[in-house]
Amino acid sequence: MISHNRKDEHAVSRQKGLLAAADSAQTRSLACISEMESIQLARKQRGNGEYRIMMSNFEKKFGKYAIRNLSLTLIMCYAVGYLIAMVMPDLLYYLTLNPYAIVKGQVWRLVTWILIPPDSSNLFFVLLMLYFYYSLGSSLERVWGTYRYNVYIFSGLLFTVIGSFLMMGYCYLFPPIDMVVNGPWAFFST
Repeated sequence: MISHNRKDEHAVSRQKGLLAAADSAQTRSLACISEMESIQLARKQRGNGEYRIMMSNFEKKFGKYAIRNLSLTLIMCYAVGYLIAMVMPDLLYYLTLNPYAIVKGQVWRLVTWILIPPDSSNLFFVLLMLYFYYSLGSSLERVWGTYRYNVYIFSGLLFTVIGSFLMMGYCYLFPPIDMVVNGPWAFFST
């Protein structure tokens, strides 16, 4: 009977140990949750919470339209641009972002300037640059998520177009000598 009692005591102490371990794990998880809540509360107090809520609402509505692997799509646009530069180099001029030409009716330039590839003086450096574009872009997409990476890229494209029109307005208000001599395309080609 004494040995049976010792087994019961051992089982009870083991259960108490398991309960204590479970309690400590639950306490740690509650501490992590409370730490996360305090971080979220601090963000809301600083004003970042409203931005995050608004961004997540947009992401819920428009996240399904995000383009996956956008970096590869941009690199394919550059490849088309390189192909156009090899086959019909004069056509590349009609694809540049030129606000003066856009105002005159060439509205396709709002989109086609994305096809204009970076300088192609050395094939090795072009391939290396495109590899780094893809590597960096896919890493950002993986970390930020597809929707936020799309917002980042498309807002950059939009602000580039807006900046070109603002620069055109500035150049008309304060005309530099090169613009008077060479025309507006000296400043607005990408």
